[in-house]
Amino acid sequence: MRLRGDRGIAVSYEPDRDHDLAARREVPYFCPRGGEGDTGHTIRVPLAAEAEPPITWTCRQHGTEADLSLGTTSPPRPKRPTPRKHHLQHLYERRSPEELEALVNERLAQLRGDRK
Repeated sequence: MRLRGDRGIAVSYEPDRDHDLAARREVPYFCPRGGEGDTGHTIRVPLAAEAEPPITWTCRQHGTEADLSLGTTSPPRPKRPTPRKHHLQHLYERRSPEELEALVNERLAQLRGDRK
């Protein structure tokens, strides 16, 4: 009597117990989403010891790209935004205060001449 779905050949359904598995290592990846306070979390992916780890890995929990942590256990610090400059700071980058004062006086003289 044969079982339904049996291929009719001698196949062992027992797992291979006496074989060594390939050497493995856990590679850490940092996902910027999730974790405590939305600061991110670390994913540990088991890879073969001789395999080259990819730069990014998709986080199963969030579906975002996780970056290779390169052995660091703490997440990278977020970049500080550059402070916004006032319009006078931009002017002082292009011209000296003396040049700006001369331009203002010239423009005021022109406006006063137009009034008369």
